[in-house]
Amino acid sequence: MFFEKNAQRLENFARVSSAAGCRADYVQGGGGNTSVKLADGLMAIKASGFCLSDITPKSAYAVLDGAAVRDFYLTSEPEQFENVETAGSTKAK
Repeated sequence: MFFEKNAQRLENFARVSSAAGCRADYVQGGGGNTSVKLADGLMAIKASGFCLSDITPKSAYAVLDGAAVRDFYLTSEPEQFENVETAGSTKAK
């Protein structure tokens, strides 16, 4: 259901990422970062370890819950956690 619901946006995300990623005059190395907002407050972001040109509608990105990330950082204090980045990452997933 996720892929069907977000098919057009993921296809566009892959197309734009690939177009930018194949241009050495636009990017260096793996190519940086691209993202797309999806249905239900989700966001797909190019995953570490992948080049922009690796993104397909079904691979090479991480899906995060934008509302959960926003809520975490707006309602939490860093000193509440041993490692705030790890805690935030866990919440986002």
